[in-house]
Amino acid sequence: MVDQTAVGLKNFATGSNESGCHVVGANWGKEFDLPQQVLDVRMAMAGDRAVHDPSQIIQTARGIEIGHIFQLGSKYSKALGATYTSEQGQEVPLEMGCYGVGVSRLAQAAVEQSYDQNGIIWPVRSHPTTPLWWYLTLAMMSKWRRLKSFIAS
Repeated sequence: MVDQTAVGLKNFATGSNESGCHVVGANWGKEFDLPQQVLDVRMAMAGDRAVHDPSQIIQTARGIEIGHIFQLGSKYSKALGATYTSEQGQEVPLEMGCYGVGVSRLAQAAVEQSYDQNGIIWPVRSHPTTPLWWYLTLAMMSKWRRLKSFIAS
C-alpha cells in the first residue's frame, strides 16, 4: 500500500534502518513498483480499522517525552582512545550513545498531567519544595558549574 500523497513523487529518498537499503533518487516503476492499493494513511485515527487486517482496530495513547537517546557516534571515543578489537584484530573506536532524562522535562510532565483552571496541582512526589527535588536541582547546578569552568579553562 502507498499513501495517496506519495503516488506522484519523483526522485524520492527511501530506506530502512539497515545499512545499504537506502535509495536516493527513487522513482515508481523503476526502483519500486507502485503498489496497487492507494490509501489516505496519513489521516489514520483511533477507532479506524487496519487496512491489512480489518479485525485490528487502531488505538492511540498520549505520551510525554521526558528523556531521549543521544547517538554520539565515535567522536568522543576517538578523542579518548576508547576502542575495541574487531574480529579482524584491528582497534576500532567505540560507537557511543547516552540516554538523558531532563529535570525540567520531569517538571513539565508533572504540570501537563496535573493542573486545573487555577493552575498547577503539584503531585506530592514532585512538588518543588520536596527535599529530593532540591537535591536534584542543586546536583545539576553543581555539575553545570563544573562543566562551565572546565570549558572556560
